[in-house]
Amino acid sequence: MTEKVNQNVPKTEEMSNQNNNIKNEIRQRNAVLIDQQTKRQIQEWLEGNPYQELLEYMRSRVMGQENIAVVVANVYNYLKNVSIPDTGMEMPTHGNCNNMILAAPSGSGKTETYRAFKDYFKKRIPALRLTISDVSNLTATGYRGAEPSSIVEPFLGCGLEPIGIVFMDEFDKICTPSYSANNGDVHLEVQHNLLTLVEGSRVETKQGYVNTNKLLFIGMGSFDQFRKKRENDSKEPIGFGAVGSDEIMEAEHAAPITREDMISAGGCYELIGRFSYIENYHPLDQETILNIIKKACEDIADQFHCDINLEEEAMAELFESANSKFGCRLIESKIREVVLKAYSEAMQKDSAWDVMDLNIDTLNSYTFGFREYTEEEMELEEAFQSGGVHKEIPVPKMSFEERMEALIRAQTQQD
Repeated sequence: MTEKVNQNVPKTEEMSNQNNNIKNEIRQRNAVLIDQQTKRQIQEWLEGNPYQELLEYMRSRVMGQENIAVVVANVYNYLKNVSIPDTGMEMPTHGNCNNMILAAPSGSGKTETYRAFKDYFKKRIPALRLTISDVSNLTATGYRGAEPSSIVEPFLGCGLEPIGIVFMDEFDKICTPSYSANNGDVHLEVQHNLLTLVEGSRVETKQGYVNTNKLLFIGMGSFDQFRKKRENDSKEPIGFGAVGSDEIMEAEHAAPITREDMISAGGCYELIGRFSYIENYHPLDQETILNIIKKACEDIADQFHCDINLEEEAMAELFESANSKFGCRLIESKIREVVLKAYSEAMQKDSAWDVMDLNIDTLNSYTFGFREYTEEEMELEEAFQSGGVHKEIPVPKMSFEERMEALIRAQTQQD
């Protein structure tokens, strides 16, 4: 009886090994199919010569930043290179050749850059994965918390050599020293851990292995601390009669961030060197802020079926917010909060109105009335209800240009 049991043990182990081999073969085959599918979708996209389409879309989302063209060209070049079929004859392609750092003052469009790329490729290349991670929350490998390798975990099961873009938000925060109780620089250790990821290798995560050879890494941050350090290092006494010192300081603060600035502030030379490009956004000018306000009002008006009229004081408050440390990121939220309050009151009074006519005096004061659809709007409404069109009814939009010209002239005269 004992001999029979002993004879069955090797057979059981052999069957288990065979099952594992079959599972591994299936995983390998599926990974190859995923790689091929992603490359095929990219190649089909490239056949349409889509660079101009992508650039125009990104410019419509990330307003007023000339360097968005460079960012788009880099992403386009990355996708073109990694989509080359593997024949064994060509030189190996690596995404890390296109790694980029995007230095952008708060509210100038860096997060919108990620959102716009994600929205575009979701429709054009569905198999292409884009992720964003707050790397300021990472801890060095072996410590409690999220390890650096966690930022590539979303690419598990995305092929043998996943193709995708990893946006590392708050990248600037890990490039400044942060000392632990034993006086070790935790951020420097995190940078060393990230080095393995961004240069391309087979990375072990808590959930499995990810090959990062063909991933594109884009570090993003405001780099405000770097700018302050640079200002402090270069401060000189201003002599009697100095003119325009405030303007000079503002210009110096917005000056482009360089590799030298990053390394001087505590960035790891080896890690910063793995990023081939450093691009800078600039603070937004008044014309761009005006366009952002206009677009926000148009989008919100379409959603709530309303006319939005911003008075001079409300416009001034939005401009003041845009010029603060928050930049333009809060403009839409501030307008949306007012519209939602008015919409709530309007629905309580009468839920059968066609279009709400909203006048925003300040961000805390507004009045509203109602009007009926115009003939053109009624035709569009009927077509929409019957399924003939698939978009919201356009409502008349306010003219911002004349109002803002007067506001800018008044501010110039006051200065």
